[in-house]
Amino acid sequence: MAAALAACHRTAQAPSVAPLGALAPVSANVPLIPAPPVADLPAAPPAPIAQPVSQESAYAFADRAAALANVFGDAPPDYTYDFGGGVRPEVWRTSDNYQCVLEQIPGGYQYYYYEPGSDQPFYVQGPDYGYGFSDGALVAVYDAAGQELSPYAVGQRAAWAGRYLEHGRALYRASLNAAREGVAQASWAAQQGAVAAQRRAWAQEQQSNGAWQAYHAQYGPQEAAHWAGEQVQRLVWAARVDQQMHDPGRASRDWARAQADARLYRQPPPQSYGGPAQGYGAPAPASGATAPTPYYGPPPNAPGQQGVPARRGRLPGVYANAPQVSSHAPRSGPTSGPSNHNGAPRRPQQQPVVEARQWRQAHLMTPPPAGWRAQQQAPQGPAQQRLAAEAAAQRRAQLAAEQLQARQQAAALAQQRAAQREAALLAEQRAQQQSLAAEAAARRQAQVAFQQRLEAARAAARQRAAIVRTPQTTTGQPLR
Repeated sequence: MAAALAACHRTAQAPSVAPLGALAPVSANVPLIPAPPVADLPAAPPAPIAQPVSQESAYAFADRAAALANVFGDAPPDYTYDFGGGVRPEVWRTSDNYQCVLEQIPGGYQYYYYEPGSDQPFYVQGPDYGYGFSDGALVAVYDAAGQELSPYAVGQRAAWAGRYLEHGRALYRASLNAAREGVAQASWAAQQGAVAAQRRAWAQEQQSNGAWQAYHAQYGPQEAAHWAGEQVQRLVWAARVDQQMHDPGRASRDWARAQADARLYRQPPPQSYGGPAQGYGAPAPASGATAPTPYYGPPPNAPGQQGVPARRGRLPGVYANAPQVSSHAPRSGPTSGPSNHNGAPRRPQQQPVVEARQWRQAHLMTPPPAGWRAQQQAPQGPAQQRLAAEAAAQRRAQLAAEQLQARQQAAALAQQRAAQREAALLAEQRAQQQSLAAEAAARRQAQVAFQQRLEAARAAARQRAAIVRTPQTTTGQPLR
């Protein structure tokens, strides 16, 4: 795989339309091996449990994950890497170092969302449940559509949440250190529908859930405005990749959305998405795959640069009354030390790391009030459990139907593209055959013409020879 991708990455340039660190998807046949389900992940201690400040603030984790999903939108993952055993997680990363890692699992996809400078996810979303974490403590559990579950459910899911945390840390470390490669076009084509279905499910829950709607109405516009430039940039990048993947309809839709979002958030007009899709990538080493490209170089939001959001400041309200941030270093290695492994100066990380910690702590009460742990272990009444189970089942069924429809559409699109490629190949073969036939006919005609000229020359020569051999009188009559 690495050898097959080396040529693509070795010649990649850095057009302004590509997000920082993004590698263009490549045409490669890469089998996708699902990651193990949570039951097969290595054993880990159950996640400790913390209480949200309020019912509305419990949606802070899902709301920020949904905001990041909207930023990434229809753009392909920035890169993929080999996690071992054929498992190839895929990574998106913002210009201010928020990150999402997508992993295929049996029955769907698992998303891990990270804050700047942290190797443990603040949110994990799977086909059935979502988990909101703060510094390794489990704060909230959601169903597939984003509906918060009861405190009892939080306690019931703490064991699985601990495994997701440990697995998320391993994914994050590998995402920084493993060799990076562009995602396969076929893989992204199969995933697009499911990724979009998850965004729609979150959007529907935001609109129908009063607690989430209240939180989103207070903080959502500030989140959207902060990442507006990058969202526009990634829509333009998505349009270019769509064009490369021979999907002009989707390219036109992404381009139109980029223009509309630029007007909505008063961003500079997006650049044209024409031309081949090329992404940022360091020259490939001799072994093949692109070496890890650090994200801590010069910030991409230099003054006057188009399509990149300004440096994020403290979001109004989110950090209000936040506790004092401790000065100890984060547990992961990426933000420690003055330089990265390639010797380049790292981008200063103190501000986004502090902001992320303040945001987390603003939504927690530490420690939980007395008796809360016992209350969360108390099960709901049968009627409440039945209603909650029915509502969750309906939401899961709706999301499963959307994902099935998306997979069917992706399969139909893949068949259509395969048929188009086959038709183009047949047309090219017919054209080559016609060209060869025309060349053969021209050669035959030239050979016939040459043969005719040769016979004519021979006949003329025989005639001249006959005239010379016949004696004649002065009157022109042959002698007798």
